[in-house]
Amino acid sequence: MGLIILVLIMSLSQSVFGSSINILWQDKPLDLKNGPQIESGTIYIPVEAIKDVASVRTSGQEVFIKYKNQEFGFTKDEKKVKGSEKTLKSPCRVIAQEFFLPMDAFSEILKIAVQWDGSQRQIILDELSLPSAVLDVDFYEEGNKAVFVVNHQGPIKYNIEETSKGNWKLEIEESSLSKPIPWLIIEHPLLHSVRVEQLSRNKVTMHIRGNQGGILESSVQGSKLIIEFYYSVDSFEYFNLGGLPLLKAQSLGSLPEPKEYVNENSQLIREFQGVKLTGRPVKTVVNDGLSESFEYYQKGDKVITQLQLKPAVASLFKTSIGTLRLAQLKKVITSENNLGTVLEFNFVGEPIVKADQNRNILTLDFRDTDGRSLLQEIKKTPQLQEAIFTQIDEETLRVHLTLQNTKGYAVLKKDANTFLVQLVKSDLKEVLIVIDPGHGGHDPGAVGSKTTEKEITLDIATRLSVLFQQAGYSTILTRDADVYVSLSDRTDISLKSDADIFVSIHVNGSTNLEAMGIETYHVSGARNAKDLAQYVQKSLIETTKAIDRGVRQADFWVLQNNVPLSILVETGFITNSIEEEKLIDSRYRQNIAESIFVGIERYLMNHIR
Repeated sequence: MGLIILVLIMSLSQSVFGSSINILWQDKPLDLKNGPQIESGTIYIPVEAIKDVASVRTSGQEVFIKYKNQEFGFTKDEKKVKGSEKTLKSPCRVIAQEFFLPMDAFSEILKIAVQWDGSQRQIILDELSLPSAVLDVDFYEEGNKAVFVVNHQGPIKYNIEETSKGNWKLEIEESSLSKPIPWLIIEHPLLHSVRVEQLSRNKVTMHIRGNQGGILESSVQGSKLIIEFYYSVDSFEYFNLGGLPLLKAQSLGSLPEPKEYVNENSQLIREFQGVKLTGRPVKTVVNDGLSESFEYYQKGDKVITQLQLKPAVASLFKTSIGTLRLAQLKKVITSENNLGTVLEFNFVGEPIVKADQNRNILTLDFRDTDGRSLLQEIKKTPQLQEAIFTQIDEETLRVHLTLQNTKGYAVLKKDANTFLVQLVKSDLKEVLIVIDPGHGGHDPGAVGSKTTEKEITLDIATRLSVLFQQAGYSTILTRDADVYVSLSDRTDISLKSDADIFVSIHVNGSTNLEAMGIETYHVSGARNAKDLAQYVQKSLIETTKAIDRGVRQADFWVLQNNVPLSILVETGFITNSIEEEKLIDSRYRQNIAESIFVGIERYLMNHIR
């Protein structure tokens, strides 16, 4: 709360006060039509005084003020404030056809400091000086990198040190926690978890658990601390494998799949997005009959390898992988299913897609994409009124979809070259369940001696989807192939499709090779999700006879940022030889799928229907 220092002679007449007192924003005098006014001992300041620092709009007897991303509504002659639980000590006034607010509206509601300078007879308005504090944290993915954000109030003083390979300690000095922040379990290939604590009065400590091979870069942007996690590679080694020129990456962990193409100079280019080169850039002459030279270097947030091919070899690669740096949109197929309308976007090459909805307009931005060769009209459907394609720059295709009769949508990656946009009809009567097979693509998840987590989860999720559909439910799979789907895309599919239930399928792993059993998670404080988890866990143990590790709460990012009925099922330990043998048995995986189905249906029958 700001300190308000006003020493005024209340006996001054309203007109004298208004004409003799100046108002400043910080040190800048304001040119106002009307000065401050006094009414019944209350000092009123014209709203016009903050028009340069806030968005002000009037509507009849109301004035709406948006300041620091918060909007409040004040009504003439009323003390109530829209957008706040607080009430004013004195009502809002209209004087000389202009809105005036009492001082407590500025200090208590808008959080603007008000100070009286008696020697200069002026009122000084300023940004309220708030104590430094960590407000909250956030996470998102961008171009294969993981981004962790600390939202801060006040200047940020921080230090990051690597405590062990892939683990860091972040200390924010002269700051405190504005509220408790739960242990955030992210389980991204680059960032596993973040634990936040305050052990001293003026220092916040964050323990960041990443993965070996990942590196981070940090920067302050306004009131945010941005920490970006990248894959890393030390070098590349050239070798000739049976007449094929190949480059092998020397890195601690796996790398995301690169974009590759042959350019007009017969160079085989591979672009590794979200990767940092830890060694030095290299250019080497080869001249072995296949290649003349190779080099690799850093360009922005990409590592690029460049292999100069012999002309005959270049022709072969042009045929097999293509010559296009940008993805080409070739065809859009519109169809209808039980959920509504499906648009299938087919590409040559792999685009990056971002979706955003504003009222009935769904905007899809396909980056690294050229759509100018597409000559096709999209047919109307009950959910799709119009589609407009625009190449907004050399590398971005924008698609505007005008929707109708929809309650949500989901953008799904079918494979590297195919994206589906599912428009969910507004009159969908069935329960909609989003099923999320964990990991995929370059992220294998937990690894056993015979299989990987990403393979098991996809199989169980596919079986589970079939069971629900056969029983009359509607389902969406976050992936139905071995592709990488970001965590934010998984939650977006659930949230933006307006799903009723989200169930994420995983397989556990541990350095303790004796660890066994099944466990089901829900986010802390979610009572209905806890009930759902208990139904599913009970059904799983009854059917599989596995060790019961119980229902647990944990702040997994995909649960915390999702629909209320969200659970995560760990179906066993792939690192345990006995349980891995069970998990690779298709009959056991079917039992798991059937158990999850039965648990969810029992919950719905007792809580929804």
